[in-house]
Amino acid sequence: MKKATCLNDIISVNADFKNAINLYLNLNDKDKILSYIPTKSSISMLNTYLESIYYNKNNASILVGPYGKGKSHLLLLVMAIASLDRNEQNEKVLEELKNRIKIADAENVKTIELIDKIWAKKKFLPVIIMSSYSDLNQAFLMALNDALKREELQDITPDTYYSVAIKRIETWQNEYPSTYQKLKLTLSEKSITLQKLMIGLRQFDKNSLSLFSEIYPELTSGSKFNPLAQLEVLPLYKSVCDKLSKEYNYSGIYILFDEFSKFIENQDEQVMGNNMKLLQDICELSSNSKESATFITMVAHKSIKEYGKYLSNDIINAFTGIEGRLVENLFITSSKNNYELIKHAIIKNTDVINPYKDIYLSDDIIDKYYKVPYFNGAFNRTDFKNIIAEGCYPLNPISSYLLMNISEKVAQNERTLFTFISKDEPHSMARYINEHTQDKPWIISADLIYDYFSGLFKKDINNENVHTQWLNAEYALSRCKSEEERSVIKALAIILIVNKPDEIPATNAYIQYAANNDNVDIIQALQERGIIYKKASTNCYMFKTRAGADLRKEIRKRNTFFENSNPSWVFKKVSDSDYIMPMAYNNDYYMTRYFRHIFMSVDNFLNIKDISVIYDDIGFCDGCLISLYSDRNIKDINLIQDKVLELESENTIVEYSEVPYKCKKQIQEYEVLNNICNDEQFIRENEVMTKEIPVLEEDLRNVILANLDLMYLDGNHLYLYFMSGKVKLEKNGIRENIVDKVCYSIYNKTPIINNEFVNRRKIPTAQTKKARKIIIENILNKTDSEDFYAGNGQEASIYRALFIVTKLKENEASTELNEIINIIKDYINQCVGNRKSIADLYKNLVKKPYSIREGLMPFYFAYVISQYNEDIVLYFNSMEIEINTEIVSEMFEHPDDFSIYVSQNDRDKEDYLNNLQKLFDVPVNKITHENRIALTAEYFKRWYRGLPQISRNMTEPSYEYLKDDTDFKKIRKLKKVIQKVESNPYEMLFDSIPNISESDNLNDTFYWIKESKKLFDGYFDWMVKNIVNVIYQLIAPNSKDDLYHILKEWYEKQSAQLKQGLFDGKVTQFVSCLRNINSYDDHEIAEKIAKVVTDVYVEDWNDKSIYDFKEKLEVILQDISQIKDNSISIGNYKLKFIGHDNTPIELYYNPVGEEKGTIFRNIVEDTIDQFEDDLSVNDRVAILLEMIEKMIK
Repeated sequence: MKKATCLNDIISVNADFKNAINLYLNLNDKDKILSYIPTKSSISMLNTYLESIYYNKNNASILVGPYGKGKSHLLLLVMAIASLDRNEQNEKVLEELKNRIKIADAENVKTIELIDKIWAKKKFLPVIIMSSYSDLNQAFLMALNDALKREELQDITPDTYYSVAIKRIETWQNEYPSTYQKLKLTLSEKSITLQKLMIGLRQFDKNSLSLFSEIYPELTSGSKFNPLAQLEVLPLYKSVCDKLSKEYNYSGIYILFDEFSKFIENQDEQVMGNNMKLLQDICELSSNSKESATFITMVAHKSIKEYGKYLSNDIINAFTGIEGRLVENLFITSSKNNYELIKHAIIKNTDVINPYKDIYLSDDIIDKYYKVPYFNGAFNRTDFKNIIAEGCYPLNPISSYLLMNISEKVAQNERTLFTFISKDEPHSMARYINEHTQDKPWIISADLIYDYFSGLFKKDINNENVHTQWLNAEYALSRCKSEEERSVIKALAIILIVNKPDEIPATNAYIQYAANNDNVDIIQALQERGIIYKKASTNCYMFKTRAGADLRKEIRKRNTFFENSNPSWVFKKVSDSDYIMPMAYNNDYYMTRYFRHIFMSVDNFLNIKDISVIYDDIGFCDGCLISLYSDRNIKDINLIQDKVLELESENTIVEYSEVPYKCKKQIQEYEVLNNICNDEQFIRENEVMTKEIPVLEEDLRNVILANLDLMYLDGNHLYLYFMSGKVKLEKNGIRENIVDKVCYSIYNKTPIINNEFVNRRKIPTAQTKKARKIIIENILNKTDSEDFYAGNGQEASIYRALFIVTKLKENEASTELNEIINIIKDYINQCVGNRKSIADLYKNLVKKPYSIREGLMPFYFAYVISQYNEDIVLYFNSMEIEINTEIVSEMFEHPDDFSIYVSQNDRDKEDYLNNLQKLFDVPVNKITHENRIALTAEYFKRWYRGLPQISRNMTEPSYEYLKDDTDFKKIRKLKKVIQKVESNPYEMLFDSIPNISESDNLNDTFYWIKESKKLFDGYFDWMVKNIVNVIYQLIAPNSKDDLYHILKEWYEKQSAQLKQGLFDGKVTQFVSCLRNINSYDDHEIAEKIAKVVTDVYVEDWNDKSIYDFKEKLEVILQDISQIKDNSISIGNYKLKFIGHDNTPIELYYNPVGEEKGTIFRNIVEDTIDQFEDDLSVNDRVAILLEMIEKMIK
């Protein structure tokens, strides 16, 4: 025989176990019927129900049993026997079923006989009640309607209010079109469509019928909707049952209420009384039915009394009213039957050898597991081996036990022991088998069961032990260091969740069995690290933490600090509906408007004095929907209506519900939980609670959401809003529809721009911002031709949407868009001679009824100003700036920072600018209409900055250059304006300078500027001329020769001592300057002498420097006059060498003592020594003489 390489070779699963039975979907499904595996206990329960049908007794019952035991499958068989068409094909199905029953219980003849007897009778009509309806009246009507449709018996359905309403609407559509149109109009005013009303009526929805009855008089001249039809469920069921029995060859009706437990768990106290009364009536109808038999069976996974603290007393008491009319059938299966089902679900391939059989299925291993208290008490060894050890393999025996018990404790339809075994999904046995490889364990331990059911453990917060053990396990798992440790923790968790210490206690041995791991060191290590501990009294292991209990204790402790809870914050947090979108409006206008959604107590709303308080707090939005709440019944709507009228806010909608909220405790706990979450120190010290907090938060959130649904979504609310000077009221509308209606009313002049990239408040992407700049640049430069917008780039598509599709370029734009353009034009016109803030324009564009988005504003602003020839001056705060692409693109983001001034265009101004441009050499190729003022001002400033400092430093009249003090004051003011760093070009040229010139005529102002420029330009030459005069005056006052010859002649007359000596101060420099004069230009010579005398270039003088020059030159000449040839002393030293131009240089100097120039001498010596290796003696001497030559010249 072949040896298996993986579990998939020897194990497969029975496909019939993959999905739970759904009575509604699987009714009379032959494959599902034949997939049933009978056991003695299930045959016994089948017999009970067949007896009830045959003898027409115990007509009202409740079948109670844990999830995954086959209750629904059993009732599927009952329905098949009772309701299948009596034909040959179906009879074969029944024969197969009977054969299976005989195999499972060979001695049971009674059940076979009952099947034959019922098959010989007329069939029943099965009616399946869905638990998803909160209104049981609606559920019963829908179920009966579906059953009759399924059996093609619609003709016997008596008219109901709902069917009559549907027929009446269809009649109006076919015969009275005006009434039909009026119906649709009336419904649209209530924010509901005709299609939605029809769906509601077909689904027997009370609110839809109520709405139809309400508007019926408006459509029929005051008539009330009161048809002669059935509205109550009980007489309807009785009449249908009678008609089926008498006219259509049926025995009666069999009602199945599947998932009755879920229905009870989700009951709302508001409708619970009516629902229970209806059930009581149906049970009585069933019990009292004779010839036309009616049966009802409800399916629950536990008796209602077992819910205990999980259901309110009101629901428990209400159920007591029907409990006495029900027979409670407990679907109890024996342990052996349960494990046989698992065995049947796991198919073994006996043609392949299991290479690990001796490891997992040897007699020693079987004996080890058989010693477990539960197994040796419930099975003999042979059955244990056949059914548990070998039959349930690859589950190890402990895993089989734990799986069975976990399924009974927490299983639901989507998670049962059978789905674990057969459904290919994460952590299931089927998935493990399919993905198994040879190196993985060939047996399934408890950790896989934990992983599969952990989601149910997490959600089952009502079962404190289950949920707490899961929490403890999750925290413990986060501290594990290996997969082996994790496996042990999961095994311990499953054993503690099952919580049957008499059968399988959490001892060292059984934990190892469950984890399929014999390493005792693992448990020891977990114990030493404080993750688990051994209870001395029982020798059983437990988790060290109790997260759930500790968290609830902390909540109770903090509750006192949150007695004044904040429902507004909590409702907003849990509802997750910060915004309400007007979907229809947004679709029509191709934009995204939204209303903020806030919650507010009725008392706080009534105390509002100014609606702006709300809008200042919530930030930008197109409006606000305020959901009012109260913890008490408030019947008087007039106070709220008066407040809405007082506030007169057209974009504020008030949602009001008379139903008070009844979740004060949960609101308080939610706030406390949030406080705990934000307490970083507490969370750090109680890390285990991080698993419990989200679960508890979700539970609280669901309760609060259920309250909100009851208040605002179950037809218990109305809307109030201010429109056309009065308050409008609408009942039971939908928020989005009401917001739509308000937007259509108040934002009805918004132009339709179909481009989502720019039709928004902020443009978020760099790509779109770049496209915006390109578009605005082309508009301002008047290059937005067809060549520009015909492309495929984003800038082209945006431009087409804004200007071509809207037909603005063709002057055929919509009225709404033209009004936007006119608003911008009006603003520009108001700026003529009058500086106005961009914020004024912004406010007009964003207010009702236009309220365009900021993203569109730069495009249309650029479009408008490009059509103006006048100079539009833009200011950023008080500073004038150039209108460019960057600024126009972004100025609407901060409109308060920008303002506009528009100057009238006239001939004088243009001539003035043209003359200035020529005067200051502004390049013609750089001038545009938009930049001509700024460019002229810039070149004006450039000219001034290019002047020598002496010219810019003119501060007062001097040397007859500027005699008139009044003119000089003007020059000083002009300098101040030109020197201003952040000046505004327009103000400078057309305001400040004309004011300084004291002329109203721009032509006169230009000539004044021209003359002032001449003064500045000529001041340097005038100053040099003064220097020449001073030199003449001091050296040769009566000479007529040029300055070169005068100075050369004067030099030649001087003593040899002066020419060859080295002297202190300026004497040596002055003599050297005269000796080296080689120019005949008086001005050039004068500038050189001025630099030598004052140490400052003439360009950098101020208007006082001429006086300083004269005084210093006089001193130099005085010193020179005292130097004679006979003043040379014997001790003087002589320096003689040939200069760089081959000129002999002979100088006299006096030696310097050791005490003088010590530092300088040391530096020179050190420097010479430093270069001793790099430079020769000749090099060093040559360089020193070069330096000396430079010094003496």
